[in-house]
Amino acid sequence: MNAHLFIIHFPVSLAVIAAGLDLFGIAMDDRSLRDWSWRFLLMAAIAVFLAFATGEGAELAALGSGGVPPVRVARHAELGSIGVWGVIGAALLRTLWRKRTGGLFSWLNLAAVLIATGLLIAITFTGTLVRHGG
Repeated sequence: MNAHLFIIHFPVSLAVIAAGLDLFGIAMDDRSLRDWSWRFLLMAAIAVFLAFATGEGAELAALGSGGVPPVRVARHAELGSIGVWGVIGAALLRTLWRKRTGGLFSWLNLAAVLIATGLLIAITFTGTLVRHGG
């Protein structure tokens, strides 16, 4: 079994936790929760890069099995190729702005986490279609 299938669960879980921490941090006006959100998003960016790096082997295995429509694999690969850089970009922006938790930057930080989480959920959905059909 390909390593990609083991790694892919981590970026999604980490990003969802990051989004939840950021939302709670805003609601409770707690800077430490927002700092933890940044840490989880950074870990998600590292994990999504590892998932991306192992994706080609999974793609070859899926296409080699013959049971998966190539269009589903191509859609997942395209979205994964775009999404990985979106998540890494969001983590880098969040790193640059992590000390800025007031005003406009507060909302930009939240938007970065939510966009990264949305991208990962979309990638996961297309990957689920590759693996389980539908």
